[in-house]
Amino acid sequence: GIELPLHEGRIGGALARAGGARPPRERRCGAVRHVRREASAAAEAEGRGHLLVVGLLLCVVPFLLFAWAERHISSSLVSVYNATTPLMTMAVAMLVLSSEPRTCDKTLGLLLGIVGVIVVLAPWNGLGHSGLAGQLVCLGATACYGMGFTYLRRFVTPLGLPSVSVAAVQVSLAAVVMLALTPIAATGAT
Repeated sequence: GIELPLHEGRIGGALARAGGARPPRERRCGAVRHVRREASAAAEAEGRGHLLVVGLLLCVVPFLLFAWAERHISSSLVSVYNATTPLMTMAVAMLVLSSEPRTCDKTLGLLLGIVGVIVVLAPWNGLGHSGLAGQLVCLGATACYGMGFTYLRRFVTPLGLPSVSVAAVQVSLAAVVMLALTPIAATGAT
């Protein structure tokens, strides 16, 4: 079993109080269960906070940005920008995650992807009826996706939560936020 000192420091004192007057072995087991329950509750609260951030970055903000952009540029152009999500994710991950070292191959792949998007967009033909603001907003939305996936990997994955639960809670929290924002976001819509 786990042996914890019942007399040293803040944790030891809390364990001794939680154990009461039971024999030492029972006191340790009861104290361990008490600490595990408290740690589990703290991890749940931390997990919900992280999942709220993920919900904002992967659902709320990009959806609002894409909805606004669709009013100013064509949906085919929005879909091209939405396809930059893997590029944004790779760029953010390379900048933020120490587990994703910048290598020549990754940097070259990222640059080739960016060149590919530029070729598809063909900016040398002009913007046409598409406003620059709508295009930048689309890039902001895909940057949110990149930040969201990176945040998920950095802060949520280490918690070891089941992926179905992560997806369900993240989307549910995002839905609550969107519901709260509906009166604000809907004003001025045509």
